[in-house]
Amino acid sequence: MTVVKQKKLPIKYILLDMMDTLIPDPFYIAVKKLCGSLEKFNMYKNPAAYLSFERGEFKVEDYLKNFFKPGLLPQEIPFTIEDFVQNMHTTPALFPEVEKFLQSHSEVPLAIASNYSSWIHHHIQKLGIAPYFERIFVSYQMKCRKPDAAFFQQIIGQIKIEPEYILFVDDQPANISAAERIGFQVLQATPDWPKALDRFEWNKKADGTKL
Repeated sequence: MTVVKQKKLPIKYILLDMMDTLIPDPFYIAVKKLCGSLEKFNMYKNPAAYLSFERGEFKVEDYLKNFFKPGLLPQEIPFTIEDFVQNMHTTPALFPEVEKFLQSHSEVPLAIASNYSSWIHHHIQKLGIAPYFERIFVSYQMKCRKPDAAFFQQIIGQIKIEPEYILFVDDQPANISAAERIGFQVLQATPDWPKALDRFEWNKKADGTKL
């Protein structure tokens, strides 16, 4: 069930997470294919490496060099780093309701607000969705990740709109809670989250029609 937390102020801007909000997350698809479960996958990967990659502290070569836990021998690992990279660059299709929303939406500007590495641009290009978005905010460029308040404050500073007039859509409860504390209107995403948008107030032109 989609969780909606709204106010009566009109929405002037929408921030959309990408993974598990616009498309299924390639990471979890890769994990299932390579190891069968996240629990098994975590036996091999260095947990700190991807966080550093998402914060822009690691370049791609640094991330790949530090991907596996130290001390593991290649024969102990059921997949190669090349297998992982290939699967991470396989782009899932947009959720059907999201695709319909992007094709028909014209009310207010949209932006992506994602915790991700530089690999996000591959997926955006493959999907052909860049024209739908006014801006793309990604953690590796911002040097911080959701749910850090700094992530949201950077966005507010760039788009020059008070958070009370911004709708933030994300699948992660921690990110939703952090945005709500700052003052955003929020919607916790499920694959059919666009169906909940009619519960919000929208910024309108002088003649009463939607922008």
